[in-house]
Amino acid sequence: MSSSSRAVLDREYDNVRKISTASFQAIIKHLERQSALASHRYQMAKDLAYGRGALEQLDVFGTGKHKTPVQVFIHGGYWHMLDKRDFGFVANGLVPHGVTVVIVNYPLLPQVRMQGQVAACHRALHWVRDHIADFGGDPEHISLIGHSSGAHIAAMLLTRRAHEDLCPGNAVTPEHACLISGIYDLQPIQECFLNDTLALSDEEVDSYSPIRQRPQTDCPLTIVVGGDEGKEYLCQSRGLIQAWAGTGNAPMALHVLNQENHFTTRAQLNDPSSSIIKLLTRS
Repeated sequence: MSSSSRAVLDREYDNVRKISTASFQAIIKHLERQSALASHRYQMAKDLAYGRGALEQLDVFGTGKHKTPVQVFIHGGYWHMLDKRDFGFVANGLVPHGVTVVIVNYPLLPQVRMQGQVAACHRALHWVRDHIADFGGDPEHISLIGHSSGAHIAAMLLTRRAHEDLCPGNAVTPEHACLISGIYDLQPIQECFLNDTLALSDEEVDSYSPIRQRPQTDCPLTIVVGGDEGKEYLCQSRGLIQAWAGTGNAPMALHVLNQENHFTTRAQLNDPSSSIIKLLTRS
């Protein structure tokens, strides 16, 4: 049980209220423009179905070259909002480095449950492995990125539970995973304003909190959090490192970015020279 009160958790997980309204609106409008530019700037295959659900689609931003490394991005939105079209800007940060970028849509809570979201993103990874060569990507070099609740889903894709329950014997192991501004313990989410919409059950909190699961894959793991995101987000990131330390041979690294908040970490993915893009491209 969280030791923080509902009021404290409400403040800690309300990312918009942590910054000024003007700053928030400026970042969102800038990234909207950058996503629109990306759709014209790069070779783009849009709304490719990886499953049967209406939201089980993805976009591919290509480089025009063959056998390029692939980065699969899972967006945030606290599991119940936003869409892949809001995140096309990620291509601006990575395609200039010769990376094929895949932006994944997935079904949203409360229309589905956590298991449905994680299973859908598993299907997306399988689709990428099986089809990305048609778009110039190298299926042998697939990495995974998630931001916010997308980082939670990405972390779940690395766990033994997901591999055994959702795709036994047919797992896709990323070459590298980068989890940005993520949530890895769902209990505080169950105890704050977000659960008025999400309606997380005790079983979901237990089964779909990455800190309560063991990693299955030995892919290197980079965890990034903004220094201005608040104590809960810092605890979430440190908690996953602590929970997974000693569970395998995978190297793990935590990067706390000073003077960065929940939305500026997102915006870094638009900039090919940003510190997060350097981590993703090892440049």
